[in-house]
Amino acid sequence: MIETRLADAVAAWLPVARQTADAEMERDWFWRGVEADARWAFFRTYEDLLALADSIAAARIVAGRAASDAQRALGRYHAAHRELQALLLRAGPEDFDRAPAPGEWPLRDVLGHIMRGDAGFVRVARWALDRHRLHDDQPLAVPEDAPASAADQARAAGTMTEALDRWASLHARVLDELAGTPDGDLAARVSWWYEADVRFQFHRFDAHLREHTIQAEKVLQAILPPATDAWRTLQLIYRALGEAEGAALGAEDLADPLVVPVAAGIRERAGELLALAGTIG
Repeated sequence: MIETRLADAVAAWLPVARQTADAEMERDWFWRGVEADARWAFFRTYEDLLALADSIAAARIVAGRAASDAQRALGRYHAAHRELQALLLRAGPEDFDRAPAPGEWPLRDVLGHIMRGDAGFVRVARWALDRHRLHDDQPLAVPEDAPASAADQARAAGTMTEALDRWASLHARVLDELAGTPDGDLAARVSWWYEADVRFQFHRFDAHLREHTIQAEKVLQAILPPATDAWRTLQLIYRALGEAEGAALGAEDLADPLVVPVAAGIRERAGELLALAGTIG
């Protein structure tokens, strides 16, 4: 994964989003000596991250290291992960176990299902790839007694912070284990409750996460007041963060020099908006 300074810089926007009401999105903020507003600052950050993603992709092409099919698929999955992360961070620890209605899942159960899905997907993909590469006579479907290397991480137990940290570790493990998959191995056959191939399975990581992001959004709509414009825009920023990080999968060394100035600018801008928030009232 791309070094953490970019994610840390974006995380500096969390207190900004929490302290910025809708009316305050219109407060003055200057960009390159021109009068703009706080909303413009949020979207400049979003745009900087998208431009960074494009720059990383271009640098890879120039270096002859364009993203593989696996890296592109897992990059989309990573962008979905970052977007859901921003969504969940809007909730507090007291909200993690609040069901939207009797018999419906709270956020903890939604996250736990996502984690079990990811652990199952990586187990099936890993089995299919190993079987394909070794050309052995192992069964097509994963035997029930086969080791489940990620199962220990697929639990949303403990505090909300502990559950989110475990989810982040599981997600990183998926990327670490699978991002190096060559295009030629994506045709390896997969057998679960359906028959497919590894290429299909890689896209399932993203699709399954998107499916349950919709579910998490509905939970939050039921248990919390409507999201502010600042928080809605922060979700876009986190999505763009995921796109930039995803663009770097397998080429972090090329991306790091491009990240440094962008991360510094994003962090500086967050500090400017926090200072403005401190002057209100």
